[in-house]
Amino acid sequence: MRKPITAETKFVTEVLWTDTRCYEIIGRTACTLKLRSTKDGDKVTRDLLVDGGTVPECPPVLWTEQVPNPDGFVKTVRLRKDGTYRMGRSANPLYPVEGTPERRTDYRF
Repeated sequence: MRKPITAETKFVTEVLWTDTRCYEIIGRTACTLKLRSTKDGDKVTRDLLVDGGTVPECPPVLWTEQVPNPDGFVKTVRLRKDGTYRMGRSANPLYPVEGTPERRTDYRF
């Protein structure tokens, strides 16, 4: 079961096929979230042991720290009937981030 986005949530993430996108919550009402895109920070972690390290030539999965971006694009999303927030009509649901937000990029595809 997915965790709900609460009043304490500061960042949310959208899980895509090969990566994730992170957004900062800069405003909220009862039924809307005002989101701003984040930017890459300084910390990058390369996961070279993807799939248990069974394939030596396997490309890495990168985890890049995300920090607030004052110049990032801003978008307002609404609470849907199914209880989720989504960036678009057929987009994936947004999930709350616990701890430091990170963007995941999977180069295996």
